Amino acid sequence: MADRYFVCAANGIWNTTANWSTESGGSGGASIPGSDDRAIFDDNSGSCYIRSDVNVDIIDMKSNYGASIIYESGVLSVNTIYLLGGELDLQDHDLTFTEIYFEVV
Repeated sequence: MADRYFVCAANGIWNTTANWSTESGGSGGASIPGSDDRAIFDDNSGSCYIRSDVNVDIIDMKSNYGASIIYESGVLSVNTIYLLGGELDLQDHDLTFTEIYFEVV
């Protein structure tokens, strides 16, 4: 499993390598997270738009994440979601998952 951090400061697209890094706040250009990877969103991440198919093991929205993941189109396949911060906007889409963890604030 590889950790990939979304590092686009404003609004960015999931399937753009320039928006992914191997470290929080690092330089973009890492591979887009795949089916065995963890996609991490934290205080160095802006809003992320999903506009094509995504297949990822874990979406980890840290408690210090203050933006949104917006699911506009494509097929979203994820095993586990940690929804501790930010917002997950499904825009009338259904989401089937194995596990979801969230924090009530």
